[in-house]
Amino acid sequence: MKREGNKDEGKAVLVGTRFDEAVRYAAVVHGGAVRKATTIPYVAHLLGVAALVLEDGGDEDEAVAAEEAERHISTHPFADPVCLK
Repeated sequence: MKREGNKDEGKAVLVGTRFDEAVRYAAVVHGGAVRKATTIPYVAHLLGVAALVLEDGGDEDEAVAAEEAERHISTHPFADPVCLK
């Protein structure tokens, strides 16, 4: 479901230290991983998830939460492998 937009319509959505730390953590943890059956770095997928949230009017906390949720879901022992080394 598409949102009506950012809460502060017309203002830029800023990301800060928390987002930076989440991106750095993802790069360290998944730095050598690629998307299944591709040569695309797995971290690119996580950044794409965060970008979708921000583009849909989400804030920094929501973007970080989405990236973290995607990472946890994809590494759950009962999930299909998302990335291969």
